[in-house]
Amino acid sequence: MIRSFQCFATRRFVAGATTAALVASLSACGDQGPVAETDFTAVVDDTLEENAGGDDYCAAEAPYVVSTCEPQGPGIAADAACDMNGVWIAESRTLTVAVNEAVQQAGHTLFYYDIEQHGTDTLTTKLLRCGVRISDAGGSLETGIEMVTPVLWDAVMGKNRYGCLQGTYAMGDSACDGDFGILWLVRGLSPHFLDPSTDLEGLTQSDSADCPGTPGWEDWDEDGKPGITLTATGIANFDMHVGQRGWNHVHGTTEGSAGHFRMPVDWEQSQVILSTTPPDFPVPPQLQAPAPRPFEHYQIFHKLDEAMLKKLGELVDRAGDDLDAADRAICAQVRTWSPTWLAEAEPGSDPTASPVDP
Repeated sequence: MIRSFQCFATRRFVAGATTAALVASLSACGDQGPVAETDFTAVVDDTLEENAGGDDYCAAEAPYVVSTCEPQGPGIAADAACDMNGVWIAESRTLTVAVNEAVQQAGHTLFYYDIEQHGTDTLTTKLLRCGVRISDAGGSLETGIEMVTPVLWDAVMGKNRYGCLQGTYAMGDSACDGDFGILWLVRGLSPHFLDPSTDLEGLTQSDSADCPGTPGWEDWDEDGKPGITLTATGIANFDMHVGQRGWNHVHGTTEGSAGHFRMPVDWEQSQVILSTTPPDFPVPPQLQAPAPRPFEHYQIFHKLDEAMLKKLGELVDRAGDDLDAADRAICAQVRTWSPTWLAEAEPGSDPTASPVDP
């Protein structure tokens, strides 16, 4: 039986929430992770609808609604060898292929987790996406996609925040088995599209979001173009301005040590091209897909030691009451640490190599 944690609708983040976003957020409290047996109690700030509504709600200082949980504090894991209590950094490595695998591109996404565990039940009270990179993974066609900008990293972090994520972590036959639930994300799109039942098809460059809670694209990398910009090089050179939506699911059996391990990842991503530079560039049909080899898709977890926790604490203290600045500082430090502590998921890494705690 999964413990029951109290789920809240939090108003601390980005301006522009709507009542619809509130409903979606409260629904998400019960949708993230294996929570079928959990009875949630929603606690809503009564001022939210007032602040987010009205004719001028787009300008109101009403943030996106983000589900969070009241922390219970570190618990006691059912097995000391399978204990997620603590702060973790992680990096996923996935492989996309196209043109009969002549094009192979690896995606590398960095995460920050704050987790408590009670028995075999885990509760992620805070999760940040701290950056994404794309690297060539050795296809026969020379091609590449670039999407790395600090502005985009900050936007992805700020507009895809997670809390109240429940899961499980327990000893299996020979190693720890875990399930940390499904995470949805969008890039370059309003939070309306976090609902997987909404349709991306048909969106064009004229469909900008009037407000954060309405359907449409948003300029996340602040380059004056719709959505986010992907720069293609190699067999063709052009920019695609796109909106993206996807999910990832970290679950399965671990490989490694208690404080540094790998877990399998399932994932999917869809994309809509809003415009191109040069205009109307003839982009071929997108037939990219996850590589059919499960070992190509995984996530490396590393638990922070006391020195690393102290470093993050100093950064957070320096940010004071500015929670966004604190999260940006955390993510910047995660990016600094990743080549050392998450090397098995970094660009150029060997997906068949066993994880080794640095």
